[in-house]
Amino acid sequence: MKNIINFAIAVSLVSLVACKSKTVREPLVTGNADSLKTALENKGEKKGGSENTGGDGGTTEIVAGDYTIEEVKNGGSLSGKVTFKGDPSVEDFVVVKDADKCGVKGGKIKSDRIVVGPGNGLANTWISIVNISKGKAPEKKDVVLDQKGCFYNPHIQLVTVGAKAKLKNSDPILHNVHAYSDEGKSNNLFNEAMPLKDQEIVKEITQTGIFPMVCDAGHTWMNAYFIGVNHPYNALTDNNGNFEIKDIPPGKYKIRAWHEGYKIASKEKKDNGDYSYTFEPPYVVEKEIEIKPGAKTELNFEIAGR
Repeated sequence: MKNIINFAIAVSLVSLVACKSKTVREPLVTGNADSLKTALENKGEKKGGSENTGGDGGTTEIVAGDYTIEEVKNGGSLSGKVTFKGDPSVEDFVVVKDADKCGVKGGKIKSDRIVVGPGNGLANTWISIVNISKGKAPEKKDVVLDQKGCFYNPHIQLVTVGAKAKLKNSDPILHNVHAYSDEGKSNNLFNEAMPLKDQEIVKEITQTGIFPMVCDAGHTWMNAYFIGVNHPYNALTDNNGNFEIKDIPPGKYKIRAWHEGYKIASKEKKDNGDYSYTFEPPYVVEKEIEIKPGAKTELNFEIAGR
């Protein structure tokens, strides 16, 4: 038995080295849960990292920095709306497996990668203050990702580093949550098979970054995002495209609007009749504003479809 255990440990170490050697590019993620936990406990030490993303629609890179937790006095607020310009229609996905369980008629299912509401408001857009270095402590709130009706729900969630994410399968069929630590899907974050109805698995988010998730169990349209954050100055737009961020220390900031992208860039038919899909790059729009003490600032974004 001892020899078997030693062999298993050796194989695990070899596998870990092999995985690292296959890295295609640097992950989008830096920072860890322990450093943020220490910051939350000591309130005032520099811990974790803040995002700094450049570009106008390509792969988003996240660079770590310092974030200091301190009391915010006479902070301001930021609110606004993200609107979509263009044609939001998307080609339907082909369903070749579990159509009866997925509630699909006609063998096709609509994409949830883009949701446009009243007044062309764009939902599920991540709004972040890029260059903020200090402010209030983030709330470490646990989240739930449900697999129901062959969709991930919610489609996108902000998760503070150190918080837990409960993965749940409400469908009576096999799903899996394959999460990547980068948008290029070159590095695995975790991959959990969930064959049982009402099965639950809890994961801890220990890094900042953009984590796409897909189902490899024959449901190729299923995708969602966890966005790991280490400060509270982030928001997701609602179904009307609206957002609000409060208690911001006065100062000049760069504000970013990020949307995952929705158009199918290419697709490949598999032997079983299913398709694998590649999507366009994310949309990234940045603006600079000044937050004044105790003032309400409005900032709107427009994302134009390619």
